[in-house]
Amino acid sequence: MKITGAVCMIAGLATVWLPIPTGLILMVIGLTLLIASSPTIAAWARLLRQRNKGLDEKLIRAEPYLPKQMQRVLAKTKPNRTKLDPATRGAASAPAHKASNAPSLPVSASGQAEAS
Repeated sequence: MKITGAVCMIAGLATVWLPIPTGLILMVIGLTLLIASSPTIAAWARLLRQRNKGLDEKLIRAEPYLPKQMQRVLAKTKPNRTKLDPATRGAASAPAHKASNAPSLPVSASGQAEAS
């Protein structure tokens, strides 16, 4: 499967410039075969999806329309979302409420704020 996938990728790269989209189709088939047969390439694709959120969102959106075999291959490359990303780590550790910049008014014994 690795050899077939590599041949499809090379043929796809060679024919991607043609007006008929055979190059793109061959590249998708080749990449699917390579991801399905090689854990190294699957890990590379997972890392690529983790670093490129736009690509990951597009693949998630396209997944329901793909054949079941390609859906399984894409499932192997989904990034691990259990760990917090550096961008969300700061937001998760921030307090849930913000301190108000409004001046506090003294409260009377009846519980109403007094203006000075």
